[in-house]
Amino acid sequence: MRVSIVACAVVLGLVVGGCPPSGAPIATPPPLPPPAGFQPGAPVGSACDVSGDCASGMCEGQGCGAGGGVCVDPHRMCTMDATSYCSCDGETFTASGSCPGRRFAAKGACVAAAAGQADGAPCADGAACASGVCEGLGCDAATLGVCVDAGRMCTMDAASYCGCDGQTFSASGSCPGRRFAAKGACAVATKPAGASCQLGTECDSGVCEGLGCGADAPGVCAPAQRGCTRDLRSYCGCDGQTFRASGSCPGQRFRAAGACPG
Repeated sequence: MRVSIVACAVVLGLVVGGCPPSGAPIATPPPLPPPAGFQPGAPVGSACDVSGDCASGMCEGQGCGAGGGVCVDPHRMCTMDATSYCSCDGETFTASGSCPGRRFAAKGACVAAAAGQADGAPCADGAACASGVCEGLGCDAATLGVCVDAGRMCTMDAASYCGCDGQTFSASGSCPGRRFAAKGACAVATKPAGASCQLGTECDSGVCEGLGCGADAPGVCAPAQRGCTRDLRSYCGCDGQTFRASGSCPGQRFRAAGACPG
């Protein structure tokens, strides 16, 4: 009897509430709440823009416009063949013929733009054009520019444009001479932390980060001096180059978590 009393006293020192009466049910603690900011995401079968929209973490399908992807189960049955796809960023990748694993512009390898293309041909930069001039509104692979004659007639006015690098430049109102993000000067950095953004120059902090590179998947302005984890992870940047940054603070917009293919 004395042994039982001593044992209960020891347990009482370790467990608040003491020993339960013999045969009494032991209360089960409630489950821990989800971490702050937890979002379950959209279920399988829902429309999506980027993988971050889905609870499964995978958004795939043909088409690069807003809402053109579908959330899928990453553990679904897939064929074992290797098929080429042209991704929404203009890069060729290989995946299962039934499970591309990401959104893509077309089946088959991307067709590289041949240097020296004639006026009127679509282009990503001036190097693809015989004239050396590629211009037009739009900065991503889904909105290409057009090759134009370098000696064409242009108005003599000076108009402002917001360049694809986030810098304002001046050129003829009818001949910008390069691809650009918008007509008019680039927006002055006035967006606070948490606001949607395309470029870091739009944010008070100078930092625009997040998964997605097109206008339909904007980034988020983040404080420059925020608490970040000390781990280093690889990201595939919107320029197709791999960079390393904190796992919680990429510091810029990116195409995918992990190194760029190739």
